[in-house]
Amino acid sequence: MVLYAHFCSSKDYTEKENQELHRIIISIVRDEFGAGHLPVMANVDFGHTDPKFILPLGVKVRMDPKTKCLSLLKSPFSNV
Repeated sequence: MVLYAHFCSSKDYTEKENQELHRIIISIVRDEFGAGHLPVMANVDFGHTDPKFILPLGVKVRMDPKTKCLSLLKSPFSNV
């Protein structure tokens, strides 16, 4: 699975510019890395975005493209 957040100024892009950015990222994942089989979720509010969503490293997630939902499958605090 590949997730990418809003890029610094992508929230100011037109819909056409955002579609082109997504096309470029899909092309890189598919052609440069040979990973066209991986699902890609775009414009996720995590990292250095506003609003910010904390996405813990190492926690398994479920991605549902129909509902555009990303769910944690395990609590990031279960090993504490």
